[in-house]
Amino acid sequence: MNVVLTQNVSLDNHLALSTYLRNIAKYLSRIDGLNLQLIVQESTVIPEELSDAEVYMIRSDTYSVGENLRFSWQLFKALKEISGRFPPDIIHCLYPNSSVLGAVMFKRLAMPRTKIVYDIRSPWIENSLARLDMRRGIKVYRGLAYLSEAVLARLADSFIFITEGLKEKYEDMLKMKMEPSILIPSGVDLDLFSRKGGTFVRGRYGIDGDNILVGYVGVLSRERELDFSLKAFHEVVSGDDRYRLMMVGEGEDKRRLEKLSRSMGLGDYVCFTGEVDHDEVPWFISDFDLALCHLPNRFNFRFSFPMKVLEYSSCGTRVMASDIPAHEEISKSIPMMLYKADDVHDLSRKILEHESFEWVEDKRALNSFSWENIARDMTLN
Repeated sequence: MNVVLTQNVSLDNHLALSTYLRNIAKYLSRIDGLNLQLIVQESTVIPEELSDAEVYMIRSDTYSVGENLRFSWQLFKALKEISGRFPPDIIHCLYPNSSVLGAVMFKRLAMPRTKIVYDIRSPWIENSLARLDMRRGIKVYRGLAYLSEAVLARLADSFIFITEGLKEKYEDMLKMKMEPSILIPSGVDLDLFSRKGGTFVRGRYGIDGDNILVGYVGVLSRERELDFSLKAFHEVVSGDDRYRLMMVGEGEDKRRLEKLSRSMGLGDYVCFTGEVDHDEVPWFISDFDLALCHLPNRFNFRFSFPMKVLEYSSCGTRVMASDIPAHEEISKSIPMMLYKADDVHDLSRKILEHESFEWVEDKRALNSFSWENIARDMTLN
C-alpha cells in the first residue's frame, strides 16, 4: 500500500501538530507492506528517525492564509510528480485543510481512485483565530474558513478525530455526518518520557530538596490564561512557603507573566526557564512533585487531547489539570487531580492537599497511548 502523509507544518519543531506528524510517520514507516512518502513544510533538519524516508518539502507557513493556499498548489504538483512511480492509494491529510485542498485537486484531476483521509486533531479554525488575535474581519474569516472546511470535508473519503467530542462539534458546525471515522488520541514517546533519577533540574535552578516543586511545560501563550496559575500560587505560598513554581517554555505571553509574577511578590517563588532542549524535558518533569496542565474552558481546548498529560504521567509525576471535558476524558485512563477551571481557590487548595490524593501509576494504560500502538491502530482501521 502506498501512503502519502502530508501537512503544512515542519518536522523539526516541537509543537503538538509537528510531534504527532513526526511520530506517526516514524512508526508508519516501519510497518511491513506500507510504503510511506511525506510532503511537508520546509524543515531545517530531517529527524534522525526519518532519515531513510522520502520527504518532499514545501516552503510555506502554517499561520498564513496565502501560504496555506500556496502549500495546496505545491502539494498538488508534488503529488503529480511522484504519482508515476509511487501512485498513492491513500493520502493522509492532517489539518489545516490546505493539505486536503491539494489532495482533492490531485484526486479530481489526476487519480480518482486515490482515497483521502482527513485527520482532524483540534478545532484548528478557532485555534488560528486565537493565535491571529484578529481585531477586525473575524466573522468573515470564520465564515469562509468553515465554508471551505465543509466543502473539502464532503470530498474526503474518511476521517480521523482526536476525541468523540470534537467529532460531534464538527458534525454540528459543518451540518454533515463525517463517516466513516475512527478516534485516534494523542500519544507519547515512552522511550524519551520516562522517570529520570537525580536532582539535575533543582541543582541548576537553586531549588532545595525540601521545596515542593510544581511545574508547567508548554507554550506560554495568552490564550492559555496562565496568570490563573500565578494567582493560585500566590495563595499557595501564603499558606506554605516551601512551594516553588517552574514554568518551562517560551511564548508571546512570557514577559507579561514574568512582570505579573514580580508584581505579586512571587519573584523568589516562581522560575521561568525559557525554552529548553526537547531531550531535557523529561528531566524537568521528573524533578517536579506536581505537574500542572492548566487549560481554560474554551472551545479550542475543550475537545482536544493534550499530550502534555501523557508526558507528565509517563515520567511518573503526579498530574493536576483543569476540569475541562478533554481532561475529564483522559482521566478515565490516566490518574490525575482535577480542579475547577474557573476557580483559583480550588487549585490552590488542591495543591496544598496534593499528598492526600491517592495516585496509582498505570503502565498498561500508558502503553496503550504509545505512538507505536497508535500507528498500529490507525492501519488496522
